[in-house]
Amino acid sequence: MTIDTLPASIDGDERIEIAALEDNSLLGTARIENALDRPTLVDLYIDQERREEGIAQRLVEKGMEWARCTGQIIYLYVDPENEKARTLYEKLGWSYFRPEGNSEVNVDRCREGAVDGDGCVWMRWRPSKEDDAGH
Repeated sequence: MTIDTLPASIDGDERIEIAALEDNSLLGTARIENALDRPTLVDLYIDQERREEGIAQRLVEKGMEWARCTGQIIYLYVDPENEKARTLYEKLGWSYFRPEGNSEVNVDRCREGAVDGDGCVWMRWRPSKEDDAGH
């Protein structure tokens, strides 16, 4: 399986498309675009028959690699009921925060329902100083 990053632009808005491919078959995609004036992982899709194979993790890690290389903080929002996705993001080092105050939020508070006005939990990932030294 290969994971490819494809820079794209629609009406002047930069976006990054990430694709998981195997034998010319599309296994999954992720998209990072400018949402609410910040780079945001807005879409993550894995073929139903290929779930539980680590494809989502590899796609997210590729997006994190892009953020690391460009020095960007990357954001996402997730349904509070999507425990599987939230667990993956936590494992990869994403933190919860409130976009309106730009402040970190305790994981336990998010699990109790600390969500934004639209019912979404916001998370972000920022490259560490060690990441900067590696690039």
